[in-house]
Amino acid sequence: MSAGVLSTCRAREAIVLGSIEPPKVKHVVKDSKAGITYEVMAYRKLSGSEVHFAIAQYLSQRKSRPRKGNTITIVTIFGITPRL
Repeated sequence: MSAGVLSTCRAREAIVLGSIEPPKVKHVVKDSKAGITYEVMAYRKLSGSEVHFAIAQYLSQRKSRPRKGNTITIVTIFGITPRL
């Protein structure tokens, strides 16, 4: 798994355990050709290349493309500040 991108399952697990707050900044990308909407969640506003990087990482981990009409939520750790 790449730095900056958590699988949704692992992110939910961490949130349930109370170790981190969920990201609140939503970036929406619509792929009109494929009919898919991606929601990339982060802790800060991301650049276009960071959003596309998160989507590319998500797609590289899948064996098949998402179905037309789906909305995919990708949870990232971009912008998280460590608690010391």
